[in-house]
Amino acid sequence: MMIRVCIKNQHLATEECRKSRNFVAISIVELSSSIAYTYRMLLRDYIEKYTNQTAFAAAIDMSRDVVGRWLRKECYPTRASAEKIMKATGGKVTIKDIYV
Repeated sequence: MMIRVCIKNQHLATEECRKSRNFVAISIVELSSSIAYTYRMLLRDYIEKYTNQTAFAAAIDMSRDVVGRWLRKECYPTRASAEKIMKATGGKVTIKDIYV
């Protein structure tokens, strides 16, 4: 079954879309927050999925202990470390994901 998604209160919701029986209307805010949630990846998730703490720490030239403290939220990476994290993860983990 195909569901049409139309944007509420916008000109993008065409007459054809509004007449569809499989019509779901959402707002821009709902759509953007859904997309952001879908693509969010926390550092812990990245490490669990793609590597391990030791290898990741080596990749960003940090100690395993520091990475462990970040994961336990005992402290947060500096801006320079956050940039290393983003680079090492290929952008999968962003600044917003790091400081959650």
